[in-house]
Amino acid sequence: MKCVIAAQLTTQIEGYEEYLSVIETEDLNRINPSKLFYKIIFNPLKSLNSEIQTIIVIDGLDEAFSVSSQNIIMILNEYIEELPQGVKLILSSRKVPEIIDVFAEFKIFD
Repeated sequence: MKCVIAAQLTTQIEGYEEYLSVIETEDLNRINPSKLFYKIIFNPLKSLNSEIQTIIVIDGLDEAFSVSSQNIIMILNEYIEELPQGVKLILSSRKVPEIIDVFAEFKIFD
């Protein structure tokens, strides 16, 4: 999932593809999902500091939910407060109490 997001961002944000091109791809296969997210999503967004508003839509969070600390929900929660101001997330999920609890401080729509 994270690689798909990065691939889509390369088509939308100037400089994103060039930023990713210097990353050693062999390293990506050996790092945990949280560090992968940091390396190919969070860090480029933060470093490029684009003035353009970027909206990332992630659908079906409940389908990716697990009790592991390395699921997309926990990874998003880890970095969400530090994303650049222009980056907005739209997340969708079924009403899973554990997911709602993770994002309770944010605006939730029914």
